[in-house]
Amino acid sequence: MGQIYEAARTVLVWLGTTEPPYEVYWVVRCFIPRILEVARAASNADFLQQVGPELDHPEIIQLLGKDFCDEWRKSYPVYFNFFLKKRWLTRGWVVQEAAIPHSEDIVLQCGRVQFAWSDINKLSALILRVRWDEKLIHTLGELLPDWKKRPGTIDRLWNSTKASLSAFRREKVSNGMAHWQKQRWGATTDEAMRHAEVLQTLHRLRIYNFENPLDHIYGALGVIQRILGRNYQVEVDPSYDVSVEVVYTQVTTWLIKRLSNLDILGLAGLTEGRLPNLPSWVPDFSSHGPEHYTSLQRLRQLARGSDFPRTFDTTSTADGSSSHGARSHGSTTLVLEGILIDRVSKTQSSEFDRQNIFSNATWLRHLSSQQSVYESTGESFMDVAVSTLIADVKLLKDSQESRRAWVQKCITYDDTMSMGDEGIENSRMVMPTETSTQHSYMAIPEDSLSESLIKDPLSKVVHLIASGRRLLETEKGYLGLGSAASEVDDEVWLIRGSRMPLLLRKSSAKTSYDDDIRDTNGEKYVLVGEAYVHGIMYGELMTDDFISRCQTISVV
Repeated sequence: MGQIYEAARTVLVWLGTTEPPYEVYWVVRCFIPRILEVARAASNADFLQQVGPELDHPEIIQLLGKDFCDEWRKSYPVYFNFFLKKRWLTRGWVVQEAAIPHSEDIVLQCGRVQFAWSDINKLSALILRVRWDEKLIHTLGELLPDWKKRPGTIDRLWNSTKASLSAFRREKVSNGMAHWQKQRWGATTDEAMRHAEVLQTLHRLRIYNFENPLDHIYGALGVIQRILGRNYQVEVDPSYDVSVEVVYTQVTTWLIKRLSNLDILGLAGLTEGRLPNLPSWVPDFSSHGPEHYTSLQRLRQLARGSDFPRTFDTTSTADGSSSHGARSHGSTTLVLEGILIDRVSKTQSSEFDRQNIFSNATWLRHLSSQQSVYESTGESFMDVAVSTLIADVKLLKDSQESRRAWVQKCITYDDTMSMGDEGIENSRMVMPTETSTQHSYMAIPEDSLSESLIKDPLSKVVHLIASGRRLLETEKGYLGLGSAASEVDDEVWLIRGSRMPLLLRKSSAKTSYDDDIRDTNGEKYVLVGEAYVHGIMYGELMTDDFISRCQTISVV
């Protein structure tokens, strides 16, 4: 099929007999050409990012005209709702259909009306470039009943696989893609970059629908071969006579051999909704997963209002001192080399209220009251608490004072909410106190306090990073973030070739004794997931004898 699409002069996509509403027509014919023209200047692109997608800023109204901006605000919900309901956009096979041909050759037919697919792509690309997507997703989630049921609509309209595929068409990967692959996956060689993009493509396909879960792999093979180029082969033989668990395991085993580190394990573990019979180290390529389902490494890169984060690399993979020695054994076991560094002694949920305000004030209050310092870094526990919640993201406007103010507001807000409606009515004015500094904050009305927390950039990053995860404390006093499945007694391991610490849990099953894995002492582990552990994320525990101290373990 890939060859057919590649050779096609035109691909006509039939979206049904219903012609689009006027608002859709206006966005495609009027808004897209005009906004792209404005965005061509780099300064205007920055300006568009500042004004946001509502186009209600006085300067953008002066630039584009009041009627134009009003028409956009009226039209964009109708535009996105129109495409939201089109089955073609959610079909998994659309990835091949839309990525392999030139986008200029794809025409969307809606009754008697035709739209160029490339125009639709360009608008979504602009939305992502000027970072309008977060606000649009929030607004559309409130306006459109089905919006939250189909996550990834803006990405699908962007055609991200197509955008990436062009970078791999030549013998050498494009410089821009090579830079991105190094940042995203730590890939620096041609082999690692191409296979990392295969993994990225399979990860993207999770938001598409296939009737058969095997097609989350087979439906991408045409694209995958073009990513790999002439020097590498797809090590998957399509067959519907084998189970999905076998195929997903084969794909993971193949990619682990070709990738330069073990970032793929950050997409596996005991995530909610995954296929029940998959080995814990194998990603479920068919699962949407919970909100923000990707690795912490990637989530940090998506944080708004922050510097591009320093890359986590707990075992110094970047300098080549810790290339992974992972290998599969049998059909369900992955053999790893690593060091047990600690055990989880306490876990708590990272709670958020309906406004996405962090609400585990008990945890914040406890850590803020600690008089000692965090042993591994010498920081105050309050600073470590905030760094843990945001996985050490560096906000553009960050200081000890702003962190303390945020912590105090969270505690005060929680105290106010716990009063109930009667208590709030009797005490609309809240007087926060600051125990760690000499000053106190002025009285803040309760509704203003919540608004202040909602708008605080720190609150937004905390929700992005920590929602759906558990707060961890270890026996040695480390603080961290783990997956929702984290439990007391889970073990924290540094695994050779893994840029993230891994949480492993002893399995009740015993490994059969044989020569290939005799040094595992018969222990089997289940991968719970990756973890953030404050104070060890940048190779602080790496020593010259790290590899010699590694022991071999089996993960099932």
